[in-house]
Amino acid sequence: MTARFRRTWRENAATTLFGIENPVVLGPFGGLSSVELAAAVSEHGGLGSFGLYGYDAERIGSTWARLRALTGKPLNLNLWLPHDGDAAVAPDDSEFDAYVELLRPYFDETGLEPPARPERYLPPFEEQFGAVLEARPAVVSFVFGVPSGDVVARAHEAGIVVVGTATTVDEAIALEAAGVDAITASGQESGGHRVSFLRPAEESLIGTFSLVPQVRDAVSVPVVAAGGIADGRGVAAALVLGADAVQIGSAFLATAQSAATDAHRAALRSPDARHTVLTRVMSGRLARGIPNRVVRELEAQTGRAPFPVQNWLTGQFRAAAATQNRGDLLSLWAGQSSPLISIDDAATLMNTLLDDAGRILPDRLFPVIDRTAVWRVESPIRTERLILRQHALDDLDDMLAFHSDPEVTRFLPWPVRDRAQTQEALELRIPQIEVAHEGEWLVLAMELADTATVIGEVVLKRADDAAGVAELGYAVHSGHHGLGLAREATEAMLRLAWDDLGLAQVVAYLDPRNTASSVLLERLGFSRAEDLDVSGDSERAIEDPLIGYRLLRD
Repeated sequence: MTARFRRTWRENAATTLFGIENPVVLGPFGGLSSVELAAAVSEHGGLGSFGLYGYDAERIGSTWARLRALTGKPLNLNLWLPHDGDAAVAPDDSEFDAYVELLRPYFDETGLEPPARPERYLPPFEEQFGAVLEARPAVVSFVFGVPSGDVVARAHEAGIVVVGTATTVDEAIALEAAGVDAITASGQESGGHRVSFLRPAEESLIGTFSLVPQVRDAVSVPVVAAGGIADGRGVAAALVLGADAVQIGSAFLATAQSAATDAHRAALRSPDARHTVLTRVMSGRLARGIPNRVVRELEAQTGRAPFPVQNWLTGQFRAAAATQNRGDLLSLWAGQSSPLISIDDAATLMNTLLDDAGRILPDRLFPVIDRTAVWRVESPIRTERLILRQHALDDLDDMLAFHSDPEVTRFLPWPVRDRAQTQEALELRIPQIEVAHEGEWLVLAMELADTATVIGEVVLKRADDAAGVAELGYAVHSGHHGLGLAREATEAMLRLAWDDLGLAQVVAYLDPRNTASSVLLERLGFSRAEDLDVSGDSERAIEDPLIGYRLLRD
């Protein structure tokens, strides 16, 4: 039976991880998020996001109910992590009054009485996170830091994908080490707050064009590019640079479904959007926006309040200014690609982004199975290629001959020199498979383009029994960052298992220390199978018992 598999540029590690159709993520605007906009993006195949800055548990619960009333598709809830001691900022009455006095003209101008000192400026992070766990969105994303191991573990226990946000390569590496499932690489072109956490934001201003490929090379988890992406050309460019998805903010903020005021949307489309500035005056933290009267006047002041006090104080008159459509007193957050904005409807924008990117990024074909020899799958959006080789193996001698073939040797993850080494390699890679057992092997190797360097492989072995069971093994070699490739290769191999080989189930064995592979298999629908667990053998360099995973055909 011949099976054909067509896969487009829209499908990759990120879309699989998030459970979405298109690699487009809505920017999670803190303070400007809209239920209608988040739902619209999700309904059109992207990942709708909602920023929960300042939301207490009750408000998070009610917001989630409204989101779920509009869409059953995957959604992302975004939280700010405590950072730089901001939770401990507590000015006394005299300090607070001094901060208020600096802003008194704006309270007067919007008809407000100067505010009294609040009991708290922000709800505790744990309160917010607890509410997110109750909501159980598909994704929770974090900014301004690295989520703790406990936070990551609790999210995973709830079945929630964890995304961290990096503005530098070092931040991305720290996030991956903490166990996040994906990383948003936020270039300095982004509108709104610069969410740096390892170094001051002013020292972490790396553009998207430079940041994305460096992060792609440094981490193995999916990468979402953010900053300066407002049309299909930007989408295509980000994917070519190595991103698995894009995050778009300002272009969606300008649509009718967003929570931005008419004045803010008009500013995003005006000539003023050609010039943005990085400023701390509106919130106490560095953020990019279109300069207006209040920004210029506050820049001339000294003695401003720190974050989160300044953000809370300006938030009082900004809320009043929003009801009055006073753009001169708002935070006009905007990215550097705002001049490209031309669409005012979220659905139309999503369709246009995908159509325009699709004209640049052609679809790619996955293997056409004809049971001959080697298939090459060229990828227009990555620097790697996948090579699939199929061979029937009757015994160890056949396997050794197979490994000795120069066309095969360069695909293999281990150096094969003699019979004993072949036996050992097979036992290490695919435990519990009888080498002499007649069957069929499929080897899908991931090779760096224009080189003979293999960075990983997937091996599928079909057993000769009526149950149609296959055993799956894969590895990403040390020195390379390719878990995303392993995910793509594994998905392709599973398609072959179901559609071409007609298997009933696929099983895999993992070293329990290989947590990344465990997460990958679980994301693909595998479940732990206690009956497949096997004891380790120190002579085979596997100290711990292997754990088994099983995936049944739907």
